[in-house]
Amino acid sequence: MVCYRWVDDGSGRSDRRITNGLPGRYAALDPRLKEDPPSREDLANAVFFLSTVGPDALFRMILKKLPHDRTPEELELVYEELLHVKALSHLSTMVKRELATVIGYEHHTHAGKLGFCILYA
Repeated sequence: MVCYRWVDDGSGRSDRRITNGLPGRYAALDPRLKEDPPSREDLANAVFFLSTVGPDALFRMILKKLPHDRTPEELELVYEELLHVKALSHLSTMVKRELATVIGYEHHTHAGKLGFCILYA
């Protein structure tokens, strides 16, 4: 089991620590990591959170791949997402399927600006 833990020590900076579920793995390094196991409610909240952000993360991961590296299942997922884009609703099914094979994802850090690019091969 791999768990990611972000530790906030109150100083304004957060540290990411990775634990593997083995008792005492990092407990000797940081006494804050010695705590009770999470409750069922905490686990349910975590699963709900991951189920809401998981599909978006999967979609971004697929779009970051080069088009020729995508599997047929990934292409189908991209196509299904394109069906929900209102700006593309006038395009035919074949055009959307072709678009699913060439569309990509880029992230640019410009606060307050949003861009959407479609790359044609």
